[in-house]
Amino acid sequence: MTHTSPTIRILPMTVEGVEMTTVKEVQEQFFLEVLPSREGCYYYRAAGLKAEPGTIVLFQCDNRIIASAAFERLERRGGKLYFDVSSIKVFDPVGPDLLREVWPEKFENFSQVKQSLNAKAFPKFERRLTGIRVPKLALPYPTFDTAQELIQPGEVSLFILTDGRNFNIKPDGSGSTGFWRISPTRHRDRVVVYRAKPRNGRHFAELFTARYDGVVGPTEHDKYTVKLLDVKLAGTTYRRWQEFTGIGQTPHKYFSGVAVTPTHDLFVVDEDEESAFPEGAEKYRMHWARERDPEIARKAKCKRLSETGKLKCEACNFDYSEKYGDRGVGFIEAHHMIPVSQLNGKTKTRIKDLALVCSNCHRMLHRGPPLLSVAELKALLQDRE
Repeated sequence: MTHTSPTIRILPMTVEGVEMTTVKEVQEQFFLEVLPSREGCYYYRAAGLKAEPGTIVLFQCDNRIIASAAFERLERRGGKLYFDVSSIKVFDPVGPDLLREVWPEKFENFSQVKQSLNAKAFPKFERRLTGIRVPKLALPYPTFDTAQELIQPGEVSLFILTDGRNFNIKPDGSGSTGFWRISPTRHRDRVVVYRAKPRNGRHFAELFTARYDGVVGPTEHDKYTVKLLDVKLAGTTYRRWQEFTGIGQTPHKYFSGVAVTPTHDLFVVDEDEESAFPEGAEKYRMHWARERDPEIARKAKCKRLSETGKLKCEACNFDYSEKYGDRGVGFIEAHHMIPVSQLNGKTKTRIKDLALVCSNCHRMLHRGPPLLSVAELKALLQDRE
């Protein structure tokens, strides 16, 4: 694949942490295994690399070019260069003759200097490469449009936005991400890390899934580091964080697995007694049957979760999951907004006919006369604040 790059740089190599004696071992062990497992992190000994994101780096080893990758960023703390894992490739080693042919005015011979080359000639260089191989991790990953596509049934997932500076992955698959103002006691099954990595001027992010392994902290600023296990690259997205999660700029968000579980039975509480309906038992039973339609109630809740990530009462904003934790996840009641005087046996219930309310507000909506609409009850509550 041809890359659009600001420039081409030659990087004389220093490889640490892996015992390698031949160029082939450097290619197969370091570039195809170690570097991808570090999420593209390359440790340098001396000066770093002053280059723009997207710069194509040609790795020089034993006076030959043996691999290439797209540069992402430099972290001087810890001496780290980061490369796009999906761009890593190794090939049959290339000597100085081909570089002189492709860049006759720029390249003379290999040295320990990080040489710069013109990017316009790079496609010609790529066409001459043979024996190209890429890491298994660089194979295409699925692309996701919304956070709900990554939520597992029955689980509570914590989604975290990061630019990667405080996101670390170890070779054994463990890792951490921080620093966040989150509750250390709140239950969460999984963590999904949204790592923003703009690419060629287009918004792009990698999505990592992990098992939650507790927190470290708090710091003096009441922030925590989230510990992770089994960190895996699950896919990518071209959606911005706000679009992907639907929650705005908040850097972390909890989602419940009930949002994408079509067959999950969401509990809807029955009314206590028919006396909530002064219009009479027959109208009450018709209204009750509509509100208890499990299919339409489930669709209404799933729609709300996909749009907001929460099931809040439309009248008072009460959230059962915030108040009761796991016991309250997925709990809300469905209230039919069509006045009972207009009900008949032929009208089909639609999602837009239902309001999601807490048990207290639901009871108050059915207490009369007069019966209140959700908007009227909400206004009543606001007037009392």
